Amino acid sequence: MNAKSKLQFSALKNFSEIGYYESTTLQISKDAGLSEATLFRTFDNKEDLYYSTLTYYSDTSNLNFYPLLSNLTFNDIQFDLTQITEFIVDTYISRIHMTRILISNLIQVKSIREHHSLVISEIHSFLMNYFVEMNIRNLICSLDYDTIANSIISCILYEITQETVFNKKVDFTKKDKEKIINKINSTLDVICLFLL
Repeated sequence: MNAKSKLQFSALKNFSEIGYYESTTLQISKDAGLSEATLFRTFDNKEDLYYSTLTYYSDTSNLNFYPLLSNLTFNDIQFDLTQITEFIVDTYISRIHMTRILISNLIQVKSIREHHSLVISEIHSFLMNYFVEMNIRNLICSLDYDTIANSIISCILYEITQETVFNKKVDFTKKDKEKIINKINSTLDVICLFLL
């Protein structure tokens, strides 16, 4: 791993665990096993390191929906929405540091909104396509799918935010993930009542 990669990985962990403003270039350098001078030879300043790190880890976080598609029945909406929810929760947990940075710093650092690592638009598009397909099959009624997709995403992000930002959880067990999914499923039950 070269110096730039070491610094970006260290920055990712620091920004995730203690926040942008609380992270120092000295600590990031030390955690990377490098000097602060090396950091400033590689990046102009802390903000440059921050955006470089976000861009690097954003570029490596494209979603692959194909494994999810093979698990969907396109017949049982309750089952399918649970599968979709598990996929999204797994996605956020597998990218826990980016998830924490983007959620916790969204308000503090306004220009962070340019980075789309929360992949909300991709998830929204997937849900919209799923609802349209289910409607074509006459398995759900015609509703405002945009609002329903946004409600599902909001519910998922709320639970992820509770665990990652407020409870400061970084390591998730299978039981932790199930707890999150069960909370979300109670909302999905209500959504399914509207769709059927």
